[in-house]
Amino acid sequence: MESTSVRHKVLLIDDTSAILHILNEILRNDYDTVIAKTGEKGIASAKKFMPDLILLDVVMPEMSGYEVLEALKSDEHTRNIAVVLMSGKDSSESEVMGYSLGAIDYIRKPFDPIVVKHRVDFNMEFIAMKDELNLIKSR
Repeated sequence: MESTSVRHKVLLIDDTSAILHILNEILRNDYDTVIAKTGEKGIASAKKFMPDLILLDVVMPEMSGYEVLEALKSDEHTRNIAVVLMSGKDSSESEVMGYSLGAIDYIRKPFDPIVVKHRVDFNMEFIAMKDELNLIKSR
């Protein structure tokens, strides 16, 4: 019997095509993926597709991942979307800054595909449990 469960959506925001391709390859079998190459397009895609999770590069031209995260968290339509930051910045300060702005996780580049898949799966399970708990509370 076929599963009728809804596939979760993941928005990938990164200015590097190769990274977007790799992330899409890692996730596309289990999730519906949407790709954006700039912060502005990422924000527009988040509003349009309402993903369950966003993988967001920190270092991008024009609009940094931190700025994108701030914009998402300040908008009532996108503030509850879970965001995982990704960065080659190898410092605790960068990670702490992401968490202080509302990110739920932080993946350092270069990343291992197995680690990315595990972290996305784990965060999706957490999101699903949180949604279920909120549904129970609202009854």
